[in-house]
Amino acid sequence: MLRGLILILFGGTLGASAMWGAFNFHLVWTEDRLLIVQRSAPSLKDTVADVRAWGRSEWLKHPHLTRSMMGAGHKKVIEKSLRNEAGDFVDHAFSNVSQGMTGKPVNSSANMLSATPGL
Repeated sequence: MLRGLILILFGGTLGASAMWGAFNFHLVWTEDRLLIVQRSAPSLKDTVADVRAWGRSEWLKHPHLTRSMMGAGHKKVIEKSLRNEAGDFVDHAFSNVSQGMTGKPVNSSANMLSATPGL
């Protein structure tokens, strides 16, 4: 009987602690590590977030997480993901331009030279 009561109290304490943590902190997976960031306002939204592939649109969809990250001094994580998105955009745009010139993707400088008229 006493063992059951102790088990119930332990489980209740563990559950209450987990809920307190979920209401007060974000767990954020970045490219480098797992961050525990204090929330700007108590809620259960974005308790766990994997931001490794996030771009501008995702950060705008999660303003509470963005605000918490900036407030905790993790602005560089947001900036890095925006730079990665800009680099992907430039790579994609260059690929589209290359395909427009030849009708097929350009994989090497030799292909690019052979696709240039007059060379």
